[in-house]
Amino acid sequence: MCNSFARLPAPGRARRDRHATCARARRLASTPMLVPETENQGVCISLACSSSGADVAASFRPKVEMNCDAAGSQSSQSPSPPVTGPVRLGTHVSFRRVDGNNFQKRDTTSGNVSDVRMSRSAIIPVEGADPLFVYGDEAFHGMCVWELASFRIVRRLKPHQHPIFDIKYSNNMSRGLLGCVSEKLLQVFRVSPEL
Repeated sequence: MCNSFARLPAPGRARRDRHATCARARRLASTPMLVPETENQGVCISLACSSSGADVAASFRPKVEMNCDAAGSQSSQSPSPPVTGPVRLGTHVSFRRVDGNNFQKRDTTSGNVSDVRMSRSAIIPVEGADPLFVYGDEAFHGMCVWELASFRIVRRLKPHQHPIFDIKYSNNMSRGLLGCVSEKLLQVFRVSPEL
């Protein structure tokens, strides 16, 4: 059953409108699409979308491939960057919507990702400039702020003692709030739209 929080229509139209809304939702949910140039990036562990839907940043960790020729249940990993604890070198990829449902790859960079946790990220809009990409770096347990278009590091925010559990960005008319939480620390930053 599909529920809507919109104002209730007149009794005669309610059933018809509800079915039309549900049909639209089913069409959206049943037409997934593969964003070009993501097939060989690895396992997607984080996805951040701008509030406008024009910019997307995806974070990947390397795939672990099973060797089918090995006897029994033995497995081997494909060659990948060396692992130091639960952190591994992954990639961040930025995309821009070019029309309707089509995205174009903009840039790729390396970053420290977790072997076991889903990473956290957010996109922050900036008036008159490209948006910023905020990512929880697994090696130094802090947030990195990057220009999304070029992946140039703008700032590294104060690190935590423990891995970052979540990052959220929310904005209203005048300014935004960027929040970050780990096991023992909550950080909240005011973000000016002009930066």
